[in-house]
Amino acid sequence: MIEIRQAPPPLFDWFDPTKDWPPFLDHVAQLLREKKPVVFAWGDAIYNPEGGLISVPLMAHETVHCERQLATEGGVREWWLRYIHDPAFRLAEEVPAHRKEYEVFCTVAQDRNARAMELHRIALRLSGPFYGHLIDHRTAKHAILGKEELVDPSWRDTAAKAREGQRQRFRARAEDAHQ
Repeated sequence: MIEIRQAPPPLFDWFDPTKDWPPFLDHVAQLLREKKPVVFAWGDAIYNPEGGLISVPLMAHETVHCERQLATEGGVREWWLRYIHDPAFRLAEEVPAHRKEYEVFCTVAQDRNARAMELHRIALRLSGPFYGHLIDHRTAKHAILGKEELVDPSWRDTAAKAREGQRQRFRARAEDAHQ
């Protein structure tokens, strides 16, 4: 059973009521830098140092990380080292977690508009600054839906080109506005 470390929210009655920071936090902080961490998986525990409510879909997301960490040769610390220093590994770990988060959301949300909005929100997070803009939004949506496998490491070049194209379009619009 996976242990949850936070003040107990009303959805779950089996939480450990303490707020903790996970071990190895200094290395995690290097990865997250100024980003505000919310929830961490560490082996068989999920840490919620800020004490916020963990939704059922987010719990499923973090549980995927717990399971994968426990199955990693070398243990949880090795998993985190790879996660911190290897963007391709980080992406390979986040896609199944985000996919599970969306799947669990869809079990309770039958409305297709709610599902589409949640897919958009989850894909924005996966493709955003928190994970280092590892992929573009479209690719993130396809990966979450299981339509696209991200085995080719050239994804980083594609994402960089997409960001550069966005910057060029923004600069062109700014120049047009000044003329």
